[in-house]
Amino acid sequence: MRELRKHFGPLKAAIYYLILNFDRGVSRNELKVESLAVSEEMRGQGIGTELLKRVEQFATESGYSLLSLDVVDTNVAAQKLCEKLGFEVVRTTRFGILTRSAEFTSSYYMQKRMR
Repeated sequence: MRELRKHFGPLKAAIYYLILNFDRGVSRNELKVESLAVSEEMRGQGIGTELLKRVEQFATESGYSLLSLDVVDTNVAAQKLCEKLGFEVVRTTRFGILTRSAEFTSSYYMQKRMR
């Protein structure tokens, strides 16, 4: 929310936040990552990979059989990272003009089955 406010102001940030977090619900065996970000200056150092691996470890140890998250269409690096770590795109939600000023138009719902 802080980053959205910084870029779009309080009202637009609240609207974008609600759109992005319009949750379809999660199953009992699912752990959903609601938000994960690495600051621009720290990217490319393996921090995102390590964070996701630790979340996966927690999910496995806690008995979850599914790990999920959303990635916006313009964040190609995050999508590739998730795919490299075994996540698959399950569903695409298109927002069209609602989020165009936030510089994305859709979101990929990605899942990974735990062992």
